[in-house]
Amino acid sequence: MKYPIYIASLMLLLPVTLSAATAVIEVDTISESVNALEATVRIPLGMEVKEVRSGDSVIVFWITPPTLSTSTNSISFAGFTPGGFKGKRTVFSVVGEFDKSDLSGITFSAVQALKNDGEGTSASVRLSASLSESVEDTIVPETFAPLLSRSDDVYAGRLFVSFSALDKNTGVAKFEVAETFFGRPDDEDWVEAASPYEVKDNLLLKRVYIKATDHKGNYRVESVSLPYRLPAEIFLAIIIGALCILALRYSKRSS
Repeated sequence: MKYPIYIASLMLLLPVTLSAATAVIEVDTISESVNALEATVRIPLGMEVKEVRSGDSVIVFWITPPTLSTSTNSISFAGFTPGGFKGKRTVFSVVGEFDKSDLSGITFSAVQALKNDGEGTSASVRLSASLSESVEDTIVPETFAPLLSRSDDVYAGRLFVSFSALDKNTGVAKFEVAETFFGRPDDEDWVEAASPYEVKDNLLLKRVYIKATDHKGNYRVESVSLPYRLPAEIFLAIIIGALCILALRYSKRSS
């Protein structure tokens, strides 16, 4: 019978379906404490990377955030952590369509690390990639404090709000901003934005809300009042209180 041969040939022609996976890029400082790290991670052909996440990274400040270059199929990064770190720690994660066998094709080059000795001494470290088990993320980003500022060098001296947030699980995916005079913003009030954000019309009676959303849709909302927002709210409360008293007196006289 020739049918098994035909079926086997057909199976070879069918595309291989890879499942969604997450690979963790880790650094092992061995016994040294290091405070700076940079390298280039080369992704093998056939390993499809859709997203790079650094929310749970040991690196606190990025000089060059890890971003996939489609032209070279590589991820370069550089950053530092005040106070240093030691041992095997997560640098960033990649999410895409691949399996464990693809990770053996990942290579590392231009690896440089500095000891946390105050002198910038070179340190020897090892980078590796491993498949991460999928863990459900239900934790919102960490609390953060938007900062209201004004500078002649930014937005020609008009008011702006600067903000930043951390999410130690999947990382912050986006920020949204909403401005209101009274009450919390409705769904249609939110617009995606980046820091620093210029306050619209520079009306000083507003409250500006910042929403930080992680890659799993969990979000945290913080806000900051413009200079005259609080006095205006107090003034409004006094007016409402006075009107209530007048209404109460009028009702007593009428009865």
